[in-house]
Amino acid sequence: MSLQSLIDAAAAGSTLRLSNQVYREQVTVSKPLAIEGGSIRGSDVWTNWTRQGALWVSGRTVPDFGPDALSAAYVDQWQATHREQVFVDGVQLKQVTANPSSGQFALDAARHVLLADDPTRRTVEVTTRQKWAIVQADDVRFSRTDFRHAATHGQQWAIGNDDRKRFRLSGCTLSDVAGSGIALGGGDVYSVVEGCTFARIGCEAIQAYRDGHSWIVGNRLFGNGFGGWDWGWQGGAIKVVASFNGTLSGNVAHNNGGPGLWCDIGCKDMTIANNSSHDNKGPQIFYEISTKGVIRDNTAYNGDGEWPALYVSSSQDTEAHHNVVESSRRAVQAYEQDRLDKPGPMTGISIHDNTVIMSGGGIALFWGGGVVTTSPSNKGQNNRFSYPGPENSQLRFVWSDGYTKIVDFAKTPGGQGSIYIKPSAPARAAVLHDYGRPI
Repeated sequence: MSLQSLIDAAAAGSTLRLSNQVYREQVTVSKPLAIEGGSIRGSDVWTNWTRQGALWVSGRTVPDFGPDALSAAYVDQWQATHREQVFVDGVQLKQVTANPSSGQFALDAARHVLLADDPTRRTVEVTTRQKWAIVQADDVRFSRTDFRHAATHGQQWAIGNDDRKRFRLSGCTLSDVAGSGIALGGGDVYSVVEGCTFARIGCEAIQAYRDGHSWIVGNRLFGNGFGGWDWGWQGGAIKVVASFNGTLSGNVAHNNGGPGLWCDIGCKDMTIANNSSHDNKGPQIFYEISTKGVIRDNTAYNGDGEWPALYVSSSQDTEAHHNVVESSRRAVQAYEQDRLDKPGPMTGISIHDNTVIMSGGGIALFWGGGVVTTSPSNKGQNNRFSYPGPENSQLRFVWSDGYTKIVDFAKTPGGQGSIYIKPSAPARAAVLHDYGRPI
């Protein structure tokens, strides 16, 4: 029996408990319903293969998945716009333009799949769909469901609330998506994404636009953002745009090809708390062109060297406190860019009671652009710093001008109450232990 028929037969407001069966179909949920378990895949198993010379040719053809978003920017346009997927015994093959070798596939002019590896007695899954589920009702919930294989583009999603209220995704696994995985939006929707794992999603694992009171909590996100899109446009673990009254809490984002947690363009009253973000491309935590953010009790470490680990950019009335930032050449930064879309002059920025542990040289706290001249409401207080060696001629702090000595930086509005903590191993271990960071 198809999953769609089970959904259609279920009573509104009931719970549909699925076995471990794999369902290879796109479903529509048009009533309040809780769905537990099961696996939904955007791929089909292909078995009809013909040997032609050195290659194996599929009997079926791959659908045309359409164009990418008009605004998209790329680091590898060919990769991002060729969203076809082939998996052999669960391992994804790399797509090439022609003449595939072992571990690769190509498409011919008619969109047949070409393989170098013999598919006989192996499970070959080919992605044929872009979405797993379409939500057409409030109060739709998925829990402990395994979602795999979707051929979305960068601003399309495989599953989402589709502007419906109280959508919930909990304890699920979402993986192997060409473009973006899940999207939230539609105003004051109270969506929840909790306790899920997101892996190998090409553009953005979680995206949101104009969603209110959403909770994105306790998720693990890794290996996302490597599908050929430029992360400066979109890519990585979590990016929310124009979201309001939302919470990003308890998430672990690591080794993604874009920022770990990113609020951008018109977010308001957002809380980013108790997350761990490390080894991502770009900022580990990024609050940009937004207002009234609270960034607290997070750990951010192993920045990529080119970007601050914790970055408040062109925003207003935003507070970053009690965070631990470690092993990043530029650790914490507040900076006003020259952008027409910023909410106004950068005012009301407070960076206080953070702990910054530098593993080598670099700038621990950087205030720059108009943020240092706009308003006396911009200030830093009671931040703690650790460097592995004594002060020398290298810059450590910036408030418009650069400072090599903490005693001088402490006299600026951005450095009030700044102190060093002992760089000894016990002191460092104690700080990291307090914030739940593995030692």
